[in-house]
Amino acid sequence: IVRRGALSSTPCQIAMISSSKRKVYHKLQTKSLLCLLISLIKVSNIVRSFAFVPKSLSFGVPSLTRGRRKGGTKLSAKDTSSSFSEESLTTRISPTTRFGPFGSGGTVVGFSKYPGVRRAFEENFAQRLELGSQLVVYKEGQKVVDLYGFAPETIVDGKTNNNYDGDTLQVVASSGKNMEAIAVAMLVDRGLVRYEDPVQKHWPEFGANGKSQITIADVMRHAGGVPFVLESSSQTTTIPITTRDILEVIPMEKKICNAPKHPPTMGSSVCYHAFTRGFLVNGILRRVDPSGRSLGRFLKEEVTDPLSKQTNEPVKFFCGIPTEDQADHTFAPLTIGSKLYTLVVQVLPALLGFNPQLAAYLRWIFLRKDGFRGVARAVVFPYPTPTLLDYASTPEGRSIEFSSAAMHANARSMAQINALAMAGDGSLNGVNLLGAKSVEASMGGVQTANDSATGLTLGFTRGGYCRFSESFRSEHVRDNALFHPDDETAYGNFVGWGGVGGSLSLVDRKRNISFAYCPNGSGFDALWGIRTRRILLELQRALAE
Repeated sequence: IVRRGALSSTPCQIAMISSSKRKVYHKLQTKSLLCLLISLIKVSNIVRSFAFVPKSLSFGVPSLTRGRRKGGTKLSAKDTSSSFSEESLTTRISPTTRFGPFGSGGTVVGFSKYPGVRRAFEENFAQRLELGSQLVVYKEGQKVVDLYGFAPETIVDGKTNNNYDGDTLQVVASSGKNMEAIAVAMLVDRGLVRYEDPVQKHWPEFGANGKSQITIADVMRHAGGVPFVLESSSQTTTIPITTRDILEVIPMEKKICNAPKHPPTMGSSVCYHAFTRGFLVNGILRRVDPSGRSLGRFLKEEVTDPLSKQTNEPVKFFCGIPTEDQADHTFAPLTIGSKLYTLVVQVLPALLGFNPQLAAYLRWIFLRKDGFRGVARAVVFPYPTPTLLDYASTPEGRSIEFSSAAMHANARSMAQINALAMAGDGSLNGVNLLGAKSVEASMGGVQTANDSATGLTLGFTRGGYCRFSESFRSEHVRDNALFHPDDETAYGNFVGWGGVGGSLSLVDRKRNISFAYCPNGSGFDALWGIRTRRILLELQRALAE
């Protein structure tokens, strides 16, 4: 029996309103536990198949819980916030549930113009959905939200509860793809390339094996033809890219140039370049930049360093941090949530029909044999760090220029750069990265296609940003079962992208909003999780007033 006005997080989290019904509840609970034990045995093969998924994903709680958390705070539909203070406030959060994938409550520090946004951020800690996380929002160039929080279990630089704050760096996975898009927009702004240029115009070797007609815009829309490297005579045999290839650059670029185009004919289907889009951008940039710089060096010298000098605050968004410089920063590694919790509280209920979004994802993961398999094997990581998230937390992993999947940042820097290069006119705080027309050009030319790697129908601009509203058009709803019904409202007019583990990098150009969220508790919510959905819904409510 659910408390009036509340939605339970899972079928097992039931709020009892009458002591007379507790006996019935305990009998049901006992039967449920027996059913779960039987189900555990039946799905053992599925659990063994999780060799790839749980090491990088832990599925988020499927629904939004409304109501009072300890201390009497209640989520509200409206907030009055005509004025606000940037004075930092500290809130201690007690957990409201006994079980969760991550920490036990935590501490939230910072300010928010929108009280509902802060309460939503705190609610994630109350429901044990967070370790450390950061949330920053700009509106019309002004910072209106700057929050960070940490559970007692948060690990920073190898130590538990060791000074996590708003400057702490963490892996932002595919949220780094927005930085690739910004770099290409700057090249276009300077007249070094055009979006409609064939890649081979600037990188002749790339055009081999059917790739001569691929344009820079195609690359940015994930139609670049190399989501993974295949043997030149095959569309099925994958040649993995190694981390040594990436470090040395030339071996990796040779593999990309020799690869046949995939899919062979693009049509209305593309294949998400989860790991490789940044390699293609880097190959183009190195050849057209007058100084021959790499993507990581270009971003540092042209974006983050100028912003840091102008604002007198360090802007930290790194595509490769030299080993000798890593001691100057603090790092919070992406941490996987409880596998037992994932299985018992999330996966099994999904298989029993209680969470259609997660059930759709599981079917897609285990039944698909096309793009996802190739993308998952595109890059191999060295022992003893077999997954991307393991490798990215090592000194070498932090030093590598792996823009599509392993950049390190904090939410403050991410939101500030987004406000400068994506949300506004290309200038902020006295720094001018690119002209307003170039910003607008990067946001136009949306093409919508079904993606064989993600299973989603997505609309990407010529500059490489995802326009989420395309996914919620009526003709695409059946293709996008992974999205929650509330995601259409949550994402609204936002453009950008997110990363495995939960990071989210977005802008709303109509309202000049920049949004950045960086967690280090790795959850199954790259684009559809409860943590960011809850926050985005409250932000949309506040902005609508």
